[in-house]
Parts: sequence; C-alpha cells; structure tokens
Amino acid sequence: MKRLLLAAIAALIALILGVGATLAGPSDDVRAALLRGDHASALRMLLPIAQSGNAQAQEDLGEMFWFGRGTMRDHAEAVKWLSLSAAQGMAKSQILMGDAHAFGQGVLRDYSEAVKWYRQAAEQGAVLGQFRLGSMYANGRGVPQVYAEALKWYRLAAQSPNVGGTKAQIELGAMYAAGRGVPRDYVEALRWFRLAAENGDVDALQRVGSIHANGLGVPQDHVEALKWYRLAAERGHTLAQIGVGSAYLSGKGVRTDHVRGYMWVDLAAAAGDAEAEKIRERLVKTLTPTQLAAAKRLAQECQERKFKGCD
Repeated sequence: MKRLLLAAIAALIALILGVGATLAGPSDDVRAALLRGDHASALRMLLPIAQSGNAQAQEDLGEMFWFGRGTMRDHAEAVKWLSLSAAQGMAKSQILMGDAHAFGQGVLRDYSEAVKWYRQAAEQGAVLGQFRLGSMYANGRGVPQVYAEALKWYRLAAQSPNVGGTKAQIELGAMYAAGRGVPRDYVEALRWFRLAAENGDVDALQRVGSIHANGLGVPQDHVEALKWYRLAAERGHTLAQIGVGSAYLSGKGVRTDHVRGYMWVDLAAAAGDAEAEKIRERLVKTLTPTQLAAAKRLAQECQERKFKGCD
C-alpha cells in the first residue's frame, strides 16, 4: 500500500513538473542570448524547448522566423510555431497569426481566419489585437463592415499609449473627421489626433497641423499649424514637409521665403512624394538660378542633419 502511495505521489510530481515545463518560459541562457542580440544561439537553444510544447519558446521561435532574427525570414516556418503557441493562448502569437492570414504571409490570405485570431487576442485585452479587429470591422474584411463594432474596439485599444492604442486614436480621429459611424465632429477628431500626437505619432502631428491650418472645428491658426507641421517634418513626414514649405511660400504663419519653401518641398519630393514632385516642377520656373542653387544647398544640408534645425 505504501509503495502504491509513493508511486502515486511520484507520478503526480512528474505531472506537475511536466506542466510547469510547458508553461514556464525558456531558460535564462536563452533570455541572455536574446538580450545580447545573439539570435543564432538563442534559436538553437529554443528549438528543443519549443518541441517539448513550451508555449513561450514556440512564440519566441515563431517570432525569430517571422522577423528573420538569427535565421532567414521564413513566414511558413513562423506560422508553424506561432499556431502552436497561439492555440495555447499566447496573445502575441494570435496577433501574428492574424497578420499572417490578413496579409497572406506563410499561408493563403484568409480574412475570416485573421478575424478569428485577432478576436482571440482582443478578448484577452491585447491592445494591438483590439486595434486590428477594429480595422477589420472598419474595412469590412472577414466580417461585415460595421462602424459601431470598429468604434467599440478602437475605443478599447485607444485607452493604451502603446503602438496599437496610438493607431486606434488616429483611426477614431479619422472617423470623427469623416463622419463614419458617428456624426462629423472636428473637435472630437482633434482631441483624438492630439492624444496620438502626444504619444509621439508622426501622422497625428501632421493631422493636428492640418486641422489648425484649415480651421476645422477650431479658429484657423497658421502659426499653430506650422508648429505641428514642423514637428512632423523634422521626422521626415512628407505631407508635413509640404505643409511647412507651403507656409513659407504663402507667408502664412511665417515670413515669406521662397528659397526655404522650395527646400521643404524638395525634401518631400526627394522622398518620393508625388504631390511634392508636381509642386517642385512648378516652383522651379519661379526661382532665379541663384535662389534655386541656395534652396538645393539648404535641402542637402537639412538631409545631412536628418531634418533637425533646418529652419
């Protein structure tokens, strides 16, 4: 009887240890390798741990194949491991599985399958999953286009300042600005854009500038618009660079300066902005050779300074 009891206890301990190994994260050696950027060593150590059923190791391994860390990028191999960890409830894996199906990476494009995975992550409170699910409803991909559902998931995501939350704030601003699913309300749009801008999003900086430049829901204020355009322009945002250039060319919010105006438009055109290229073609005909040479020199210097201190 005693032997049977001891055997039962031993079996229970083995079971507990086995479950613990599955749920616990990879070893300290793996974490250390990842922290020092030695992805090749981390990948070698992760493989047997992932094969044992460890969800965190499966997710880490899937991410390495997804992003090409320590190995060639291989979306199909990534999906193999991410699907295993996603099935064990790993939210990041669920989001990447959604991305794989939404963009047809490693699997055939399947919006309905993408929605399934995004929803699982979103219902766990994963902010990026909530944003992605909101986008599927906003665009009618894998689900009927239902703005009310999009707004619901965007609002949940927008409570967070991380990347998914900031993107949700921008989308909420865009929906209020366009009147999609809600009455058009530029004041509310500006509120959401400013939240995203304060979280550092460059697109939001440009959008705040645009609202002030056009007087949408607020008094038209070219000085305020230029302030926001500059912040985005210094981070390489081409629409904002056009906005700064246009301010100099028209003298709105700043003293008229055609040389500096051309400089900003030229920078946006050099980055491949088609509208900037058209504006530049027209401006070339209005500048003297001396002005044109000065503008091009300023643009080169600005690029060398990575758009900082160009004014």
